[in-house]
Amino acid sequence: MSEIRRFESERIFEGEKIEIKDILDKEITIKDFRELESQYYEHNYAIVQAEDNGKLVTFNVNSTILIKQLNKEKEKGLPFIAKIVKKGKYYTFA
Repeated sequence: MSEIRRFESERIFEGEKIEIKDILDKEITIKDFRELESQYYEHNYAIVQAEDNGKLVTFNVNSTILIKQLNKEKEKGLPFIAKIVKKGKYYTFA
């Protein structure tokens, strides 16, 4: 008889779920993120875990610019400190 294995759940981040507008123009620490395939858009989205004034928060990002920046920063090493700003119609790190 084969050994019974445990179900491996997907990684879910701890922290209060917030909207990106709640941290717009504030310095935050990006702790981790997970990029996922979207069911609604043609491109991926990311679930981000950050620290805002010592409090863990999570938020979703569907901005291709932010996702590219997240991946670039991940290569350098997480965590990192940044602000999310709105430039016209899109979001970016500053």
